[in-house]
Amino acid sequence: QVLLLIPKIGRFLIEKGKRITIEPLPGVSETHVRLYLLGYGFGTLLLQQSRFPLHASVVAFGKNDCIAFFGPSGIGKSTLAKALQQRGYPLLSDDLCVMDLQSSSAIQVFPGYPQIKLRENVAVILEKGIITTHEMNELDSKFHVQFREGFCAKPRRLIQLFALQQNDKSSEASVTPLTGLDKVMALVYNTYRLEMLKGMGLTSRHFEMCSQIAQQIPMFQVQRSSELSSLQSFVDLILKHIEQLTIS
Repeated sequence: QVLLLIPKIGRFLIEKGKRITIEPLPGVSETHVRLYLLGYGFGTLLLQQSRFPLHASVVAFGKNDCIAFFGPSGIGKSTLAKALQQRGYPLLSDDLCVMDLQSSSAIQVFPGYPQIKLRENVAVILEKGIITTHEMNELDSKFHVQFREGFCAKPRRLIQLFALQQNDKSSEASVTPLTGLDKVMALVYNTYRLEMLKGMGLTSRHFEMCSQIAQQIPMFQVQRSSELSSLQSFVDLILKHIEQLTIS
């Protein structure tokens, strides 16, 4: 079992990958508890279940497939997912990508919670109505937007992974393939709640899972400017790249 002590929020006891017991501090809102439950709580629970949690946002693609964008906090995973959702690609999961590695033929990604978290400057550009209908969460300075339409509630087969990287030296985005150990290490460093693995005795199993994913799924490094003015051209590039690969 794992006991998480979250300052100003409360305690979360996660047991055997099956149960989460929450003891919130007096006066803490349900919204704030939910934020850490869906993040730290479920991230830890999934590690106990030996499922692979990647720090990524995922959108559905085609009839049965999905693509995932991973990287550190603030790199633009949710921004890209929201922009793709507006192009007709339903959100499968935001910020946390849970993979089932049981099958040797395909890796499945489970749907997450029908919510996406957007910073104010992104919300102004992509979803202006959010500003007037939602309150900003002061814990992470983001709008937590829940919805039903534009969400995929069924598991999908993962077909591509994109590692997002910021490059403000150029306004032109680029997509280059990752190979070998670079793929494995990209997954290692972007595992959700990576810092907890050693204490849970999962270091070896974690590396095995990263290696399996790297062997099965094509992976690409994407460099892009953080300027929102280049977002739509960046989405065009990603879609063109995906369509070319699926056709070939």
